[in-house]
Amino acid sequence: MTAFKKMSEYVISLIFVGAIWSLFKKRKKFEQGIFRLLVAAITVKIASELAFTFYIHAYGFFNLIGHYLKIVSFILIYRALIATGLSRPYNLLFRELEQRVAERTADLTKTNQQLQREIEERQQIYEKLRLAEQKYRTVADFTYDWEYWITLKDTLEYVSPSCERISGYTMQDFMNDRSLFREIIVPEDRGIWDQHVFDSKKDLTIKEIQFRIKDKDGKIRYIEHICQPVMDRQGSLRGFRASNRDITVRKQTEAALQASREKAEMLAGKLLAAQEGERSRIARELHDLLDPGDEQPGHPDQ
Repeated sequence: MTAFKKMSEYVISLIFVGAIWSLFKKRKKFEQGIFRLLVAAITVKIASELAFTFYIHAYGFFNLIGHYLKIVSFILIYRALIATGLSRPYNLLFRELEQRVAERTADLTKTNQQLQREIEERQQIYEKLRLAEQKYRTVADFTYDWEYWITLKDTLEYVSPSCERISGYTMQDFMNDRSLFREIIVPEDRGIWDQHVFDSKKDLTIKEIQFRIKDKDGKIRYIEHICQPVMDRQGSLRGFRASNRDITVRKQTEAALQASREKAEMLAGKLLAAQEGERSRIARELHDLLDPGDEQPGHPDQ
């Protein structure tokens, strides 16, 4: 055993110590079992190299121990790399890939949890919107009068189902044909409607008119129309909100009352004329009774 040989054994042992340190820093890239086998193999190899620094001759005890430790080290390396590589090759080849997959899976899990929270928040917002729409539909669709909303481009944004009860036409009929509303107005009243449309756009105030329409069955109905401008929060005009009320019964009642009033006035006039005629007849009869001399000329007292 020369000094160079002993020093070489120490240098080799230090190199193996550095190898253990390098493995320890990259231990996450190895499977836990493989990492332990490699560290054990290098540690035994260090012990083997140190044993060789103590032997005196080729058949000495420490020389024997050194070779036995080398065999143990090779067996551990075999277990770590060869045996594991044959039985579980992916544990060796794709350990780093598994680590990346695990990290990516963790990121995806985190992203999925975030998306789940966003989905839950969106579902809550959707539920609130659904309830708000339900309230809106309850108020709008169950109005007794015929309601609608028209934009500045003369497109109908909404028509209430009550239009069918009043006009006989469905809400979809009016949505599909914008000119249908004007067409069912009787020709004599279309001028009233056209003037109303012009005035509504010129003067943005509440307007009220009355006109007649001919429903789907050909019957005449009287409509009381009220509309007002629709403004957004910035004060910009977005269209017009209108309400059509069927006042046919009211108009018929008013017409019947007017006819009754005229008939009563006519009967009162006839009664008054009859009373005047009767008074004239009675007056003449009284005059004749009180002044009989007018009927007997040449009376002796004259």
